[in-house]
This record gives sequence, C-alpha cells and structure tokens, in this order.
Amino acid sequence: MSNHSWLDRSLYPFQSQYFSHPDGQIHYLDLGQGEPVVMVHGTPTWSFMYRHLASNLQTSHRVLVPDHLGFGLSDKPKRADYSVQIQAQRFETWLESLALESIHLVVHDFGGPIGLAYALKYPHKIQSLTIANTWMWSARGEVQFEKMAKTLASPLLPFLYRWFNFSARFLLPQGFADRKYLTKAMHQQYLAPLAFGKREAPLAFAKSLLAAQDWFANLWDQRHRIKDIPAQVLWASQDRFLEAGYAERFASIWPDKARIIRFDKAGHFLWEEVQQEILPLMRQFLSQHSLA
Repeated sequence: MSNHSWLDRSLYPFQSQYFSHPDGQIHYLDLGQGEPVVMVHGTPTWSFMYRHLASNLQTSHRVLVPDHLGFGLSDKPKRADYSVQIQAQRFETWLESLALESIHLVVHDFGGPIGLAYALKYPHKIQSLTIANTWMWSARGEVQFEKMAKTLASPLLPFLYRWFNFSARFLLPQGFADRKYLTKAMHQQYLAPLAFGKREAPLAFAKSLLAAQDWFANLWDQRHRIKDIPAQVLWASQDRFLEAGYAERFASIWPDKARIIRFDKAGHFLWEEVQQEILPLMRQFLSQHSLA
C-alpha cells in the first residue's frame, strides 16, 4: 500500500479494506451490519466525502464505500485507463466480488453514471436509489456544456490538472455554496491524495465529459430498466456545475413516485454542506424500503 501519512484519522477514523483488481488495489470501507448501502463518489472526491453518512448509518446498515482507482486511498498507476466507462467496469467487478443479493445505492457526481450503469445492468439487485447532483444522459446541445466543451478540448487542461491539481484546488471550493463548510483541514484531505504525479484520474474524468457523451446517452436510453426501483432525488440548488432541471429529468423516470428534495442553500458537494439535514432523510428512506 502507498504511504498515507497525510490521512487525518480524526476526520476519517475507519478501517481500510482493499480489493485486488488487475489494474491496482482498490480501497473501500466496509462498516457495520445490516442491509448494504453502497455509496459512489465522483471527482475530485473519494470515500472521505461520505464519512458523516457512513459513520452514522453503520449503526443500522452495512455501509460500503469504494475509492475509484486513482482517487483517495486506492492505487494510482500512471498508465491506467481512468475513463468513466472503465471505472464503471471496475466498480462492477468490485461490487460483484462481494456477492450481495441486494443493495441500496447512493450516487453523486461521476458516481452517478458509474453506479447507475450497474443498476441498469442488475436492476433486480437494487433495493433503492438515492441520486444526488449527477447526470445520466448526453449534455450535447446544452448551453453550459457547449461553453465548457472548449475548455475541455484545450491543451491547457492537462497542464492545469497535472501541475496545479486544478480540480481539487480550484473546482472543489467553487462547488461549495458556503465556503465555511470547507475547512482548511478538510480541504487538505481532498488535495493530499492527488499529489504531484498522481492526478491522472481526475484529468481522465474531465476528458470523459467530452469523450463519453455517447456512453452517457446510452445509459439514458436504458432508463426504463430502473423505473420500478424506489428512488429519491436529493438536489443542491446552488450547484454551479450542473443545471437545475437535471433533478426533474431524473424524477421523470419515476412519474408520481420519485420525490425531489431540494437544499436551497447547498452547493454541488451537498454531503459536506447539509449533512445534518440529509441523515434523517436517508434513515427514513432506507427504513421505508427495507426488506425486513
């Protein structure tokens, strides 16, 4: 395992587990007992983002939170394929290795397409879905995306990511509606895993926003496969990265069934900003859709 001397155990007091994937060691949390809740992160985050939810839910559920290869405490091989499609395959391999019959799935950011790709393939294994500030469709033609596409195609992008840790240093703070929720100590836990020479995964995710649009579109075309799964949409209204209408677009998969819960004062990283409000909602939703 790599040296994780930067890890603040007062903020992240969990025992680590590792899954040996052919591409490298994938770190994950496996806490508590009960019906499994699987939480999937995006970029430039890792399982650290779900620490509050994980530590609270472990009293009633088995909580499983992986770090995608290239993020958090997982290996960061220089030449691995970190595209979102390959990360989705790795996620599936890890989750299938646990041989779980059913799971509650929680997704955010790039964790949306990654986790939902699994749900579309194995809908019979999904007990409930919690969808937060993410997407599962092509953004082609959207004004915001078309503006961003020029930046994504720029040769400056790799330079910014590799040399300046652009996503963790600059984009992450922009994702907060109120920066007081991003303390210096917390920010360090997002910066440190992406040390110099270990920033290929966030860069690949940024590039995937251009390269994977057909794959995202294909996921949306299969949405009927998850229409019978109980779902809730948690949406932070002050998201600077995703369009507000995305919440309704998700809810349209479950007409009259999926509830949208909005957090008007939270930004993209709502798990950090409204953790106290989210916890009772999650407990209620999971209990409502328990098999017990």
